[in-house]
Amino acid sequence: MKTKTIIVALLAWAGIAVGNGIELTIEPVTNALLVTEASARGLPPPHDIVLTEGFPHPDTGAPTTVTANNIVHLPVNASPEAQAWARTNAFRVDFFACIKNTSTNTLNFYDEWNSWGFDRLKVVCYGWREIWITKQPGVWYRNFPSWTSIRPGRVLRIAVAFDQSLWDGVAKAKQSKDPTGIRVFYDQLGTPTNAFGISAEHWQGCEFSPYYDVGVVLPRRGFKTGKQKNMGSGSNQQIQAIGASAPQPDL
Repeated sequence: MKTKTIIVALLAWAGIAVGNGIELTIEPVTNALLVTEASARGLPPPHDIVLTEGFPHPDTGAPTTVTANNIVHLPVNASPEAQAWARTNAFRVDFFACIKNTSTNTLNFYDEWNSWGFDRLKVVCYGWREIWITKQPGVWYRNFPSWTSIRPGRVLRIAVAFDQSLWDGVAKAKQSKDPTGIRVFYDQLGTPTNAFGISAEHWQGCEFSPYYDVGVVLPRRGFKTGKQKNMGSGSNQQIQAIGASAPQPDL
């Protein structure tokens, strides 16, 4: 069992998919969608701010669900208290990490708000060296495993606000020598005991997204586009067209 775990870890580090049934991609966000820290539900916002788990997709308006992250609905005429709260606790989403169920079965993925799903997603920046960016430690006022079930062909979106307050390593990526690429990595290798109602539908494995130009994905954070190393013309065309090729919202 120990040997198998080591092999899986090595495959994950090498970028080889372990566990079939999903496709991981990056989808840009062009509108000003706000989220909070996923685990900090114990600190309520002012009364005129609403936190939800779903929202109309910012680019299409179609209903979209995020993995139990705190979507911030800030009213147009927000009170001074609400504006002050948002400046400290709300973060603008830069992109979605999209998990598409390519299998023929319903698959379960742990929600971000609990410790079982909090740090499943990682961000990797590439330049003169790799920089792995992981979630900052969570703060749990309540904690139990919960998950979102995704039917075949459907897409689960994880909102990524590329901010040092949420992600450990963002500052390092910004200070490094001109990162040129970015990928996201998702792993769900361990599961709690069956006492929590775990079923065979829980996806187990790890997966990398394709390689994207970091300047295309994170222009608002000051990253610039550049020539990609070891990338063919077809891959460059895919990078430039990520908005067109991103998974479509569920209707």
